[in-house]
Amino acid sequence: MKFVGYVSCEGGPLIIGDASIVRTWRGYVNDDVADDYKRVCAVFDNDPQYEGGPIEVGSGQVVTWEMQGAGTSFVYEAPGDGLIIVRPWVDDPDADDSVIEEAAQLPLTNRVALGDLEVATGAILIMWATMSGLSFSDAELAVTGEPIGDLSMGETALVVTTPHKHFHLIHDYVEGPFGQARRCHLQVAHE
Repeated sequence: MKFVGYVSCEGGPLIIGDASIVRTWRGYVNDDVADDYKRVCAVFDNDPQYEGGPIEVGSGQVVTWEMQGAGTSFVYEAPGDGLIIVRPWVDDPDADDSVIEEAAQLPLTNRVALGDLEVATGAILIMWATMSGLSFSDAELAVTGEPIGDLSMGETALVVTTPHKHFHLIHDYVEGPFGQARRCHLQVAHE
């Protein structure tokens, strides 16, 4: 399993999608504007058990996923060329990141389907939903790594390039000697 990067937030969901679609996401504008962030939060507020799912954005669709509060998610390449996003709560404050990789490698449990994702451009953008994708350049969205754009906080977005075009997104929750973790699996859909 290979570590790819981090995505952090101060609360609220992540959005996951083709970079060209996420790029049109407006995020939070201000309290007086009906923006994309308020629209996605209304879905979560209406159903406290909702883990995430598809939402229309511009000419396409992204998938949302709830991290459960402020924190950092670790993104790994998974066996079979998919991705796993891990939001851990580690019991030992002195533990290193290897315990998070252990959490990523645990088998799927209690699967909750979040939706399917089409990736036409070869790049997935994972971003905290309050952020806007409007400031990202084409060059930033063409390579794996943290795009700079005009983000108010570092590590709130991550680009992952992929040769695959179709993914199934699945949420689960695991516990182990490390603590607990919420996970979002991006599994390659066999074409």
